[in-house]
Amino acid sequence: MNTKPYSCGSPVARFKRLSAKFIMSVLLLTFDAAAGNLIPLAVDQLSEDSEIVVFGLVNSKTCLCDEAGRLYTKVEIEVKETWKGSHPAGKPITVVHGGGALGTRCLVVSNQVNYQVGEEVVAFLRFNPRGEAVTIAMCQGKFEVICDKASGERFVRNTFHGGAPATGGAEKYRLPTQLPMALGSLRRQVQLVRK
Repeated sequence: MNTKPYSCGSPVARFKRLSAKFIMSVLLLTFDAAAGNLIPLAVDQLSEDSEIVVFGLVNSKTCLCDEAGRLYTKVEIEVKETWKGSHPAGKPITVVHGGGALGTRCLVVSNQVNYQVGEEVVAFLRFNPRGEAVTIAMCQGKFEVICDKASGERFVRNTFHGGAPATGGAEKYRLPTQLPMALGSLRRQVQLVRK
């Protein structure tokens, strides 16, 4: 019978293995928390599920309360281009979503889309039974348009897709699916599915 105690290698090797396991656990938990248990949708799926896809500028954002006392947010986007569906350029489109802050009340909806006044966006939308535009797939249905300072080119990103080239700053670390995606590339993908 072997009485030699079991050894997993040197203390340094055991520490490295434990450190690697800990780092992987943190990364997986961080991804799960960031994604909020969303199932990532491909751009073609977002396009297929949309009734209208618009590129524009967020002009206003207002939180309101409906007849039942529920908080919701109304966002007005000035449409620059319509990539799918029909909506005249220059005319705003109103998008609604659950949650918001009104006075002392605040309602946070997990994975909800978040539009900011002054940002350029590409919005993948459907119309609810009341005829209001809503962003499909919650936060996945909105792409923020960002400008790469080095090249001046415009890129897009959402929770799972896109981003600018990794030239430092906030774009230094990203998920593997967040490869740089130019605004024109997203437009082409949407228009291919539209046909």
